[in-house]
Amino acid sequence: MSEPKIIFYKHKTYSDGTSPIIIQYVERGKPFRKVISKCLPTEWLKSKNRVSSKNIQYVRINDEIEKALKEFGTRKNHTLSDYWGSFIENLKKTQQVSLYNGHNTLKDQVFEYFPKVDFRHLDKDFIIGFTEFLKIRKDNKEGTIRTKMQQMGKLLKEAIKDKLLKEHPMSDLTFPKGKNRKEKLNVEEMKAIKELEYSPKMDLVRDFCMAAFYLRGIRVGDLLCLTVEDIKNGRVSYFEIKTGKFRNIAIVPELKIIFDRQCKSKHGYVFDFINVPKRALNNKFLQKREIMKATAKIRYWMLKMVKVLEIHKKVSPHTIRHSFSKLANIIIKNTVVTKDLVGHSSLEIHENYISDISDDLEMDEYADSVIEKLR
Repeated sequence: MSEPKIIFYKHKTYSDGTSPIIIQYVERGKPFRKVISKCLPTEWLKSKNRVSSKNIQYVRINDEIEKALKEFGTRKNHTLSDYWGSFIENLKKTQQVSLYNGHNTLKDQVFEYFPKVDFRHLDKDFIIGFTEFLKIRKDNKEGTIRTKMQQMGKLLKEAIKDKLLKEHPMSDLTFPKGKNRKEKLNVEEMKAIKELEYSPKMDLVRDFCMAAFYLRGIRVGDLLCLTVEDIKNGRVSYFEIKTGKFRNIAIVPELKIIFDRQCKSKHGYVFDFINVPKRALNNKFLQKREIMKATAKIRYWMLKMVKVLEIHKKVSPHTIRHSFSKLANIIIKNTVVTKDLVGHSSLEIHENYISDISDDLEMDEYADSVIEKLR
């Protein structure tokens, strides 16, 4: 299929002496044409394929030409594969790493389900069939399927805007959230980790876990990227990678001991897991890769650690965040407070409550009441 082009079709002349301006593309050797407007031969700028100012309506006609190139050309010239590829490329340019990775995987799975799929196939039955494919063939849980369908839904909305689809095939479909069990550690289990002394590697991971707890269940990526420059005047200050929200947390005595022991990375990180300078992490794809590599190492040693401690739970670095959140809710008994304390960004994540508490010193007092349980 060829790219659409604008042609002043002088082989046809109307009674007023004008000739048609058409848009044309060729598919399988056959030309397809559509008339956009008309003008006199003396008003046509061949070098630009536009109407000159000699025509009193040149602005309107040239706008119609631009609109036709955008709408008619795009509608006729893009396959689903091409369009999705451009969508993914834009995610890469804007460094939306999670969405980029998600759409790459999703696109591969859609074309695995139906290799010849194009826009004309995208109806309600196709979506239902594809979700069954994800559930049975790919063993995706309900929550994962819901996330993928949300991603696909945004792609299809853009396709509708670009007139590639007439209606949204998911408009009357719902996808359940599912219930994923989030493993948590109790007070005694956290105490056991705190007191563990086993090997240099395991001790490093122990300190990482405890620092995550003392920093109010900080997200793993934020703690991995934390540097000594983020520690000032007895506080830790940083911007969350996920939300961009500024966090300012007091350093409790137990955390200071860990910092004194661990702040020795050659690149200035508090914990020596990432092997590139902090400035390199401005590249979000590199940042994501480094965080994933480090997280995998920590998970490996955490599983060894809980085995040594005879804690029979399948843990991950994110388990500490869940554990702090659970303990905070038990002790403080006020989800309005604990939502802000842990830094959950939405009502849905933290029991549909809205928090208007943002004072750092007040949060320090709440956090200390939770940490006290480990002393």
